[in-house]
Amino acid sequence: TTNASTVSDVSESQYLEWAQSFVSSLHLGYTFAAPDVYLYDAPDMASAGASVSYTVLLDGLKTNIGLYVSLDSEGHVTSASGTVGTFERVGNYPLISVAEGVAKLQDENDASNQGLGSPTGISSVGIAGSPQSSDVHVTLTSVTIELQLATVDGVAYLIPYYVYSGSASTDGETPASWDGTWSVIAVSPKYISVDAPTVMPMAAR
Repeated sequence: TTNASTVSDVSESQYLEWAQSFVSSLHLGYTFAAPDVYLYDAPDMASAGASVSYTVLLDGLKTNIGLYVSLDSEGHVTSASGTVGTFERVGNYPLISVAEGVAKLQDENDASNQGLGSPTGISSVGIAGSPQSSDVHVTLTSVTIELQLATVDGVAYLIPYYVYSGSASTDGETPASWDGTWSVIAVSPKYISVDAPTVMPMAAR
């Protein structure tokens, strides 16, 4: 039996050990990036449990799929979710350049009627927001390639995306700033056309 004083001393590494034991027991054969741990707070102890998230790696690239494990303060798995299956390579397609990715990101924002201005560079891009409200200025500082789920002709694929990291800020009466990421498909649209998202109708009232 674990008492409250023992529970209060459960470390992040202990939660990782418990989660890893559970994930290993599934024998999935996936390669994961370093997991993230989020400790649940409780008023009478250091933590009342934790959740551990794993990101699947394919060919060394991060994906936007993974496994999520929640544990109580005694190491029991209280819930688990994620993607289980196999992956099959269906082809290799040339990628657009990083600069073309920025231009494509700009075009997509223009098409969504957000009124974004023209990019001024690749490593540092100024993007202005809607003139109808306060402007949002985005500076892109780095880019990585990740595989993200997308649907093509009704079938789900993992497709290369450029994921740009940077910071955004607003001016006006209440200025603010935050870090963010912006993603765009890294494959030319002449090879891949992603299905438009399905909009579900609201239930009748």
